[in-house]
Amino acid sequence: MDKQIAELNLNCLTAIKAHDKKLDIFTQIDNANISAETLINLLAHYQSMSENDDDEKVDAWIDNLTELERKILQAFEISRGRFENSH
Repeated sequence: MDKQIAELNLNCLTAIKAHDKKLDIFTQIDNANISAETLINLLAHYQSMSENDDDEKVDAWIDNLTELERKILQAFEISRGRFENSH
């Protein structure tokens, strides 16, 4: 988990610091035409997993995500980081 989360965090921090409001990752997600229910379920699961102390379970969950799901989580972290840095 540590490697995957560290990579996600590094990519997100770079994007947050760039202050680029129109990132390719958001365009890719928009173009994927994902339902709100799917997005909400993924983010709820992500939140639940981030509170889990079982690294192997979290690793397995992350390993089974699709590339698009990983991009959604990355976009979420970018948005969250921007929000936290704006207040």
